[in-house]
Amino acid sequence: MKSLMKNRNITVFLYVFFGFFLVSAGSVSWVFHLAEIGTAWSFDLVSTIIAYLFQTVGITIFTLLVRLHKSPVQKKTFVMTIYILYVFFLFPSMFAAYITGTFMFGFVMNLLGGMIEGGFLHALSYMVDYRKRGLVFGGAGFAATLLIGLILLIAGGAFFKSTFSILVYAPIAVILYFLSVHGEQEIHVIRENVNNPGTAGVKTKYIPALLLACATVTLSGLVREIVLYYPNAESGQENGPRALLFFYATGLLLAGILSDLNRKFGLAGAFISVVLPFLMKFPVCKSLPEILKSGPDKFFYGFLIVFSVLLFADLCLPRKTETQTENEKKKNERGDILKTAGFAFGFGFLFGRLGEAAGTLFRILLADRGIVLYCLVGVFFVILLILYFRLFFIQMEN
Repeated sequence: MKSLMKNRNITVFLYVFFGFFLVSAGSVSWVFHLAEIGTAWSFDLVSTIIAYLFQTVGITIFTLLVRLHKSPVQKKTFVMTIYILYVFFLFPSMFAAYITGTFMFGFVMNLLGGMIEGGFLHALSYMVDYRKRGLVFGGAGFAATLLIGLILLIAGGAFFKSTFSILVYAPIAVILYFLSVHGEQEIHVIRENVNNPGTAGVKTKYIPALLLACATVTLSGLVREIVLYYPNAESGQENGPRALLFFYATGLLLAGILSDLNRKFGLAGAFISVVLPFLMKFPVCKSLPEILKSGPDKFFYGFLIVFSVLLFADLCLPRKTETQTENEKKKNERGDILKTAGFAFGFGFLFGRLGEAAGTLFRILLADRGIVLYCLVGVFFVILLILYFRLFFIQMEN
């Protein structure tokens, strides 16, 4: 086991797999309970907008804590507290008798889930080789999503609504604790090996790239949600579109593999994920069976997720180039993090969640104002088109 843990790529794969599964499965359990208990609130307002905002708060908190000189994320007691509290709040979010308790515990659970996501994205960005990041993240996401899909297929919602699920979630939280502690120790070693491990800010030359990445990911999520708008209430139904999870899982895996071959493949898939919903609105496509419309969309959505994560992971730890000196290559191997955009490791999920929450909110608020909504999404799409072309040419230069 010790020899296995020495391989950073494998360690992070396990970290992402268990983290992805715990946060995703916990959200599924909470959503099932929300659907059962009933609420006068819009289901999407709660499960997408507010929940996603709490996740972004969690990622932001983790990001800020990492930046502290004596970061608490390197302390075992702090990391242990995160996972204990996650399970502690997850349980009542699944079984609270009243809607107020379900909301309160569920929102705190989502905030802590965001911190867990921040943890495995931190490790992915700092520890994994450039040409392995896609496979590690996409492969781990594929395995976790596939497992959730198989559980839903075999047991339906029974597992996610049962007390037995806690007996599964709790040991996974323990495993994640050890992986998290090990990962932060490895990252600390990487930081110590950097010549200037202080709290320096981002170099000026990286700011335009960082802003471009943030805008692209945010608008991608926003435009998709406005055009698609699949109500999350479906996921709480016994006959919900569970087969779509397998399309999504496959998209994650293939996106990871292709992105490692060439980042432009991942960018192209992400762009298709934004364009496809528009194409599905054509009259000729409306008569297609739902699985033929939703399946490809979920498949390419996996590309958007992988693209968003790798976009910021690469800003944290740029790849080595042939023009670098041997010393520069060694420094990059150690992780010249603080001189680039090291704090941005969680921004892929953070701005993706913000965009999706904003898109859902626009769709709800402007549901009766179709012309305004279509004009708005048209403007956003034109801006997004420019951003994608800009990213493509930047990647061509690299």
